[in-house]
Amino acid sequence: MDKRICHECGTENEKEYLYCKNCGADLSKLEDTYSEANSGYTASDFGGNYADEKNKVDDFIADNIDGIPMEQIGLYVGKKSDYYCRKFSKMELTQSKISWHWPAAVLGLALGPFGSAIWCFYRKMYKVAFVLVAIGVLLAGITSAVTYDSATAAIEGIINASKSTSVEQMLEAIENIASNGGVSATVAEYINDFAGTVTAIVMGMFANWFYRCSCVDRIRKYQQSGLDQRYYKLGLSAVGGTSGGMLAVGILIKITVENLLSGAVLLIYLLNR
Repeated sequence: MDKRICHECGTENEKEYLYCKNCGADLSKLEDTYSEANSGYTASDFGGNYADEKNKVDDFIADNIDGIPMEQIGLYVGKKSDYYCRKFSKMELTQSKISWHWPAAVLGLALGPFGSAIWCFYRKMYKVAFVLVAIGVLLAGITSAVTYDSATAAIEGIINASKSTSVEQMLEAIENIASNGGVSATVAEYINDFAGTVTAIVMGMFANWFYRCSCVDRIRKYQQSGLDQRYYKLGLSAVGGTSGGMLAVGILIKITVENLLSGAVLLIYLLNR
């Protein structure tokens, strides 16, 4: 069905219009129903159980997600829209929040909360991304505190070696940076491994759900932004999609946090000397 018929005045409107171009009536309340005429199927073809069978024909592509037409979800998602629309549809039909997502899980396992945050930045899921960044900063602070003694010992070794003319002593001090750690380094490693595992499990299970909620929320806000209906689809694609720039921001945040914490350890050591 290519047109939306206004329930107030009967005027035909483009499918993407949210308000009638003649009388201004709200068209968003109208359901985007599946057209039997265009599909080639009728309710009688499925023994009267048309709604269930229609989903089988569409391979689990639902009409809408929380009232947002699937076409608009696809426009917002952009890259890999077919993959995500199928994931969202299956969650909608099964009423489940769990749907495994490998990229978010792998990044979380490899880089902890910062890794999954990078994927969220790429998909413009800023709320979830900054929550993960905050968790990552907290964990990085904890591990820095745990390894403070071993880190300052390594720094002191470098400083003492730099005062010496012995090349061997300098090389030995540098080698000790990797080996010096003991129990504190082991504890920090366990903390990072545990954080990575938990992040991988949680984001692997719920990343698609978080993205689904983000899509619906941002589309609704876009609909209320006083948009020009003539450019609705173009604007929706621009608001959604992916962002290579924000992907770079996520990577930069991770590097910056790690460098700042290393610098803070050095500064505290120098102030306490």
